[in-house]
Amino acid sequence: MAAMGSGRARHRLSAASRFAAVAGVLALAAGTAAASRPAAVVGPDVRETIEREGEARVLVIVDDPARDGAGDRGRRVRGQASHGGVAESLEPHGLNVLRRFLHVNAFAAVIDAKLLRLLERHPHVVRIDLDAGGRGFLLQGGPLGGFDVASPFAGDGAGSRVAILDSGIHGAHPDLGGAVVDQACFCSGEDGCCPNGETTQFGLGADQDDAGHGSNVSGVMISDGFVSPRGVASDAEIVSVKVLDGDALFCCASDVVAGLDWLIENHPEVDAVNMSLGTNAILPGDCDDANAFTMAFAEAISILRGLGVVAVSSTGNDGSGGAMSAPACIADAISVAAAWDTSLGTQIVLGCADLSTAADQVTCYSNTSPSLDLVASGNPMTSSGLVADTSTYYGTSNAAPLVTGCIALMRALDPGLSPDEIESILESSTALVTDATNGLSFPRLDCAAAVLVVSQGLSLPSASPIWLALAVASAGVAALLARRRRR
Repeated sequence: MAAMGSGRARHRLSAASRFAAVAGVLALAAGTAAASRPAAVVGPDVRETIEREGEARVLVIVDDPARDGAGDRGRRVRGQASHGGVAESLEPHGLNVLRRFLHVNAFAAVIDAKLLRLLERHPHVVRIDLDAGGRGFLLQGGPLGGFDVASPFAGDGAGSRVAILDSGIHGAHPDLGGAVVDQACFCSGEDGCCPNGETTQFGLGADQDDAGHGSNVSGVMISDGFVSPRGVASDAEIVSVKVLDGDALFCCASDVVAGLDWLIENHPEVDAVNMSLGTNAILPGDCDDANAFTMAFAEAISILRGLGVVAVSSTGNDGSGGAMSAPACIADAISVAAAWDTSLGTQIVLGCADLSTAADQVTCYSNTSPSLDLVASGNPMTSSGLVADTSTYYGTSNAAPLVTGCIALMRALDPGLSPDEIESILESSTALVTDATNGLSFPRLDCAAAVLVVSQGLSLPSASPIWLALAVASAGVAALLARRRRR
């Protein structure tokens, strides 16, 4: 298993060699770079933070000469990210590199004003922004979608495998044990929030949950149903990557990027990756080029998509009708907002109030924007717990694993489905919901219909609602009989 480098190693060069190397870099930056390209873009918060605190943790995007004109990023040879020698050339000047990536052309580092000047003049540096933090999107507190039909019809997801980037999984939970096939942790926090007290950990115990967020999200997908509700794809396997700390927060986007980078290198076989998390900053539209961390997210998610992996992300709980958190706002990710699954009367949650609620009503706290892909009805959600057998949460974090679990069912039926085909089927749902915040309508997840389309080779948009309802009902009866026979 490939481990991420710590970024603290120094080149073993003589003082003279180091001086010559740095001098060469600076000369190139001052001459060639000035003539061939503008200085790197520096986010305004970077300078402000350095002025206020003396240093800042940043994410640095470097160019990829090997990719110029090469087309699909997902086709790059694995393990061949080009960092342009930027970090190596500046480490003798005190550059403290915290995260390096095998596939994403970026690195995270702590810099001061001097290093900022050197970086922004370097010919291979494209952009520098703060290594922004974020959070999971649950709040402690019988979704729609046809999962009771879809799951048994697709063999409960047997043969599929999904990755979860979250706070980890309660491995001793009766409904979650045995599903995890590999574990890793990228959690920087104050001094390192992995179970071993460091910023990086691999292998058994690396995904130990200390927040409960990841256990709930995982249960929505893969719970066996002994003590908590059965998951959407209860027989699917899990690759668990801990990136959230005990408060369900991530300090730095580079931790999440490191988790994606590790999946590219070690588990390109997964069918989907669930990210019920996002940055504190929300961004309008497709945000791929908005700043350094969205550029890093976009590259990692693009590579995964090229490998056949579908990235699913919750949109966040700020109640915005025009912006979403990253990575949900990345074009190649499937962004998922939340809707109520029944009438619950007045609900005051996450700083907003829905005076009345109903099935398929978008929650007041869900972020949406014109580029939103899907809405999933499943709030509130009771699933696997950390302290107790079950936990009940509100939040868009509930919505994303419903979609990811449905993708596992689709891939269990047809492993050859491409990410484009999966997204097209899901977004062709004839169930539409309207967000009162912006008046826009979005497809609502209909997993029973999606699974039926995959299994029968149907075209969902051309199927009449009445015919589709009869077909789904027939499939449901057959699936339930098959489940009983298996038992």
